[in-house]
Amino acid sequence: MVRNIRKNEINDFINFGDSLYRNDANYVPFMRGDLRKTLKKLVFEKKRYAALCSFNEAGKINGRILLTVGPNKQLQTERCGYFSHFEIVNDFSVFRELMDGAIAWLKQNGAVYILGSFFRHDPDNRRGVLVQGFALSPMIFTSHNPPYYAALFEQYGFSKLTDALEYEYRGNQEIVEKIKNTAEKALRENEIHIDRLDMKHLDREIEDVHTIMEIASTQINFETVLSKEQLAKIVRSWKRYIDPDYALIARRNSDNAPIGFTLSTPDYFELIRKMRGRLDLRGLLIYLFGRKKITGLRAILQYIIPEYQHKGVSKALYWETKKAVDKNHISRVSLGTIMEKNGQSNGAIASIGGELSRVYRIYYKSI
Repeated sequence: MVRNIRKNEINDFINFGDSLYRNDANYVPFMRGDLRKTLKKLVFEKKRYAALCSFNEAGKINGRILLTVGPNKQLQTERCGYFSHFEIVNDFSVFRELMDGAIAWLKQNGAVYILGSFFRHDPDNRRGVLVQGFALSPMIFTSHNPPYYAALFEQYGFSKLTDALEYEYRGNQEIVEKIKNTAEKALRENEIHIDRLDMKHLDREIEDVHTIMEIASTQINFETVLSKEQLAKIVRSWKRYIDPDYALIARRNSDNAPIGFTLSTPDYFELIRKMRGRLDLRGLLIYLFGRKKITGLRAILQYIIPEYQHKGVSKALYWETKKAVDKNHISRVSLGTIMEKNGQSNGAIASIGGELSRVYRIYYKSI
């Protein structure tokens, strides 16, 4: 049986992930308190999302999905159905029942496509279904799921819309030296400098970052540019994960105008896995004593306005990040995810020593 969850079943919705991945050492739960608060707001207060579960005869959850409807520029529609927080047992009959229920809800709400995994409320968080790279532990805000998911989607009739690519940094000394030289030349010839994000003036910094994103966005980006308000909401919800050493803005020397931005974040998944997604006393101690010992870093966003593209600005941002990586004793660096059609960004990643490590697939289906 498939139905919308009740408010008193939010914890059951959340707990299903823990049950499904009980023996998976790479599993990282959502922060339970944050997810509970988000589901209450989106599903039961604003009522813009639906949380559905498939229940067996004993009342046990076998699958879950979160749904909403919104615009999508790739599919050229204002009525795209998005799914996220999808988890399911390895049983196609359960998959079919849950997806039939999801599509029925989306049709009732005017959708003409179903697409995911993609969380519109927070579009860079756990986006896509993992289809390659299962042996590696996921980095912060990236997806992890069993290998059988792809087969279930394809058996049901889903098609690939696009892949998002993640890379592991493998730069040798020769590459590092080239990046350094290019970065120093770019700063000099373009008359720019690199600033760390000023957390004391976050509203001003968000304004500058949004300006860069609006100017730099192209059709190869998966989603439309977030509004300034949406960006501010995401930045503030991520605030605990932002380290100014890795949140960098490139500016012109002459007028301090923002022309490029890059955001990387320490891999807090290392801690969240140990915390089991709980910010109780044990979890708080793990967070407080472990955050300075994180060994991984994930590069999440990079935007350069067109006027300064192909002029070494990205290398200048990479080099500043590399210096912070060395200072903070980071041993693993993940780059991406980058949409597969974004040849410029994928080429830039390869040029600094990035090797493809994980692939996340956005599936879609006409309904």
